[in-house]
Amino acid sequence: MRAVHRGYVIDARGWRDPIDGWVARADVRLRGRPVILEKDNHTRSWPTREQAIRAALERAQYLIDCREVPTAPYGRVG
Repeated sequence: MRAVHRGYVIDARGWRDPIDGWVARADVRLRGRPVILEKDNHTRSWPTREQAIRAALERAQYLIDCREVPTAPYGRVG
């Protein structure tokens, strides 16, 4: 499944794990170049492929938001 979030292209795919659950991975690109958001971006095991892919997409979107909208250190504003 492909999604676009804040200009980043997210490609998520799911596959069966050895204990018969589903895991997913999200590959992220910005302007055609790969972006590493996490060292290991596999999700935990999910009962369905759709749940695994949705979780991978949501995690990638969250990490993109953290990267694009930095917060002030120690909660200070300004």
